[in-house]
Amino acid sequence: MSLYKDWGYTSNPFKPSPIQPTLKDSNLLVGREKEKKKIKTRLKNDSGIITIEGENGIGKTSVINSSIYELFEESISSKDKDEFYIPCTQLFQISSKNNLTEFIDDFYFSLAQTIISKKKEIKESGIKNLKIDNLNKWLNSTEVKNIEAQIAGFGGSYNTSPNESEGFVKSGFKKQIKNLLTQIFPTPETGGIICVVDNLELLETSDDAKRTLEYLRDEIFNIPQVKWFFSGSHNIFRTFISTPRLSGFIQKPLKINKLNNINVPSILKSRINSYQNHVDNKPYTPIVETDFVSLFDSVNGNLREVF
Repeated sequence: MSLYKDWGYTSNPFKPSPIQPTLKDSNLLVGREKEKKKIKTRLKNDSGIITIEGENGIGKTSVINSSIYELFEESISSKDKDEFYIPCTQLFQISSKNNLTEFIDDFYFSLAQTIISKKKEIKESGIKNLKIDNLNKWLNSTEVKNIEAQIAGFGGSYNTSPNESEGFVKSGFKKQIKNLLTQIFPTPETGGIICVVDNLELLETSDDAKRTLEYLRDEIFNIPQVKWFFSGSHNIFRTFISTPRLSGFIQKPLKINKLNNINVPSILKSRINSYQNHVDNKPYTPIVETDFVSLFDSVNGNLREVF
């Protein structure tokens, strides 16, 4: 039995990883209602790539993921069904070491898995004749799993997989995904799959960043049924916005600041409540609220350092 189970938790409640776009994780986010409202408003009303800036560890990705999960829940509970937003199953990162062709293939695989995983909700939104069973069988075949594994590690060629699978990945597969997207989201106003690129500062120089983003703009960033969020440290987007091919395409960033101290105790409470084994049994907590607030201040609100 793990230490945390001994303490009365289902698992480690103090993981430093970002909140995921799920119900359980969304309940962990506190004190960010204004930021989430702005994010959802931009997503529904603006075109182009939405950008989020803030210090490392401040919680940018968590705010984005919680916002897009709320949009997804609002979509499936709405009676009108005019808009439908789906969080992508994968969080993306781009570095100067990426093979961009393989990154694009990975992107299409992720779109396919997202559509398959949300098949039930998509059909309930009013989309009929969604034919993805054959895609699901093919996508989860051994041959394609080999391709996906290589792409996930950006491991080079596809030569170990059958030629017919490689050909489908390179041509017919992408076309089928685009057709499915058009069927699910007939116009940009009807929603889309929401993808997040995290830690954009991994593109080490401004020249790397501009060259990479300009290339990907023409390949995947301009697909009408896919909505993009970019997250990065302070001022990372300044040079991108000023370039002719990206100006007007990448939005002015929303800034995420340090969480107000009044909300900090609620971070600890939400973790304890979400991960405790039994509602009636209070688990052991290795830190009290006052010390948690002091720790939060000492690292300038960097939640990765806190946890």
